Amino acid sequence: YSHKDIAGIYNVATLQRYRRHGVATSLMHRAISESRRMGDELISLQTLRKDGLVSFYRRLGFTGIYSKEILIRR
Repeated sequence: YSHKDIAGIYNVATLQRYRRHGVATSLMHRAISESRRMGDELISLQTLRKDGLVSFYRRLGFTGIYSKEILIRR
């Protein structure tokens, strides 16, 4: 998704058997390259800390800008 020079990356996932084979990294590099080619200046994404992907996105050059708490009641 891209709007007004800002791209958003949503729902990146790989099947368990393909994890740790570089699939998600390749997908992310392609998305970043395509976004830059389209002229986007900012790329945003969201992740849950519990998914353990913060360090993955940081290695790809993403920086955290804020954190929020989501509360639920069952």
